[in-house]
Amino acid sequence: MNLAERRLWSLLRRKDLGFRFRRQHPFGPYFIDFFCAEANLAVELDGKTHDLREESDPKRDAYLAAHGVETLRLANSALDDPFLGFLLQIQDRCRARTGRQGNDIAW
Repeated sequence: MNLAERRLWSLLRRKDLGFRFRRQHPFGPYFIDFFCAEANLAVELDGKTHDLREESDPKRDAYLAAHGVETLRLANSALDDPFLGFLLQIQDRCRARTGRQGNDIAW
């Protein structure tokens, strides 16, 4: 894992968002960076190597969508500063997809 993935995983695995995530979750022929089964949400961080496989992302996202999985993508560089905003975005998507409410992130 790169630095951005380690940073995000350290928070997701603590379940501070109120949802359980898995890391490097296999799904059909793909692996999802971070996956919330309850919300059917895939969180993908796109780093420098992403440019090499950018053409395959629409095919991958279409496959996931056909199986009811929403993909939330963010560039690794976006995690540098407005990190809390991205975490709230993940939490909001999980809540919207499950209809479940809960406490906001408290740090």
